[in-house]
Amino acid sequence: MPGLYEHGCSYGEPGGFIRRLREGEGTWLGHVFEHVAIELQNEAGADVTFGKTRGNGVEGQYDVIYQYEQEDVGVEAGRVGLEFIHRLLPEALRPEEARGEERRGRGVRRASRRTASPRRATSSSASRSGGRSGRARPAS
Repeated sequence: MPGLYEHGCSYGEPGGFIRRLREGEGTWLGHVFEHVAIELQNEAGADVTFGKTRGNGVEGQYDVIYQYEQEDVGVEAGRVGLEFIHRLLPEALRPEEARGEERRGRGVRRASRRTASPRRATSSSASRSGGRSGRARPAS
């Protein structure tokens, strides 16, 4: 996702997110998901930049919020973003419901092609947590 190079993140300048990935201790996978969900929306034509990721006290689980302009696109960006990240993980580290997806022939769909209704977040979904944000809680 070339557009991630433009994300400022905590450094407040283009390249800040990539710098965060490479320097020090890196960042949480939930934080990567946050930026993927934002970037998917940017690729679909939305002008969104805000997101926050925090640990929720359970190892490997995060509370993630991100801005959206259009709810269905924001929710779908979360769903597609999680599927994308799950596919990057070795199969043994994927959540149970994400294992073996390639063998079933399921492909990643663009956020602008399908809508989804908000629901409680699990490792394979995104939900609305009030206002103009989405929330996801990837499984450990």
